[in-house]
Amino acid sequence: MSQHYAITMPQLSDTMTEGVVVTWEKQAGDRVERGDIVATVETDKAIMDVEVFKAGYLAGPLADVGATIAVGAALGYITDTAGDVAIAAGEVVAELAQTEMIPHHAGTPIVMPQLSDTMTEGVVVTWEKQPGDVIKRGDIVATVETDKAIMDVEVFQEGFLSGPIADVGSVVEVGHPMGFIVSDASKANDTGVTISSDHKIKGTHQVAPHPADKPAHIPTPKATPAQIAASGNAAPVARPQGRQASPYARKVAAQLGVNLSGLAGSGPSGVIVAADVARARPSMQEVAHSLPQVDVPGQGRAMSSMEKAVSHAMTASLTLPTFNATMNINTAALTAAAKANKVSVTVAIAKACSVAMEKFPRMNWAYQPVDKLVERSNHDFGVAVSSNDGGLVVPILHGIEKKPL
Repeated sequence: MSQHYAITMPQLSDTMTEGVVVTWEKQAGDRVERGDIVATVETDKAIMDVEVFKAGYLAGPLADVGATIAVGAALGYITDTAGDVAIAAGEVVAELAQTEMIPHHAGTPIVMPQLSDTMTEGVVVTWEKQPGDVIKRGDIVATVETDKAIMDVEVFQEGFLSGPIADVGSVVEVGHPMGFIVSDASKANDTGVTISSDHKIKGTHQVAPHPADKPAHIPTPKATPAQIAASGNAAPVARPQGRQASPYARKVAAQLGVNLSGLAGSGPSGVIVAADVARARPSMQEVAHSLPQVDVPGQGRAMSSMEKAVSHAMTASLTLPTFNATMNINTAALTAAAKANKVSVTVAIAKACSVAMEKFPRMNWAYQPVDKLVERSNHDFGVAVSSNDGGLVVPILHGIEKKPL
């Protein structure tokens, strides 16, 4: 059965209540990739591109050009099946395709990069360039705070920095624009936007350069629910008696071990959707705060988002069933073999662990709530690297079991 996702009219600002469809940049049946522009709409501010972050195929019915569509109402649909050009008459589509509005012909977007597997958003810490500045390949244009560390944002496109750019302190989702690069200095604009912790634009203004001797204040963003993606071949849970739940929500519930009975639904007519299931699973913050707390004397300061993420993850990890094994190993032979094969010792250690897991696959199993074990065959290794600001970055080496040394 095909899975359908609604492309809804995004809300550009708190004052926007509707938009007018200007053009469709894709047609029903066309392939859509993450970040594609599918339509343009006219808002109370300007003509904007509608960017989608769900891969699939565009499906109808599509809103007519010139039609006025309320914020949150469907413009069209995304399907995961080629040739499925329209949803069925009367079908209720509860799952949404994530969308973003960007100014029409704004240039090449500078997007919030995903700097770790767990990163879903970042906080803008500084802009190292100002609107109108020349941008060269390899330039650092901004720094962002992730759940691990403060990192540089490097670009590989030449041009001129242009707005709208996200203000310092704005919380930007991974893959969404922070600013833009234009090819002509005359096209650069100096518009700044304030983006709240719930990823909505709260205001626009003219960008003023920060004084060199006065660092910008970084507000602490609110915690947001982790993104949930259903995976594996687990059968969806049964529909709760007397209630409706989307197929995707039932699959996610099976993956997370969430009981749908008594769960409030936020979809049309109270349908339970995947976001409701995600909210039913405690976040690391909630798990960490539910554990016994120790009174510590002194005047505490507020944590940065990176410090909170590290604290919550380490505390929540105490709830998992674990055991520790310690062994002292002479790595001289391994180091010599790595040098002989002209690879780093880190890579050699990762490959040695993979070989060991091939012989003892239980080492690679993982506990899954509730009372389940995931018997994984893929070998992905994280290598913890400390950063200068006290944070932690974990590069991931994927699929080592398939790679030669």
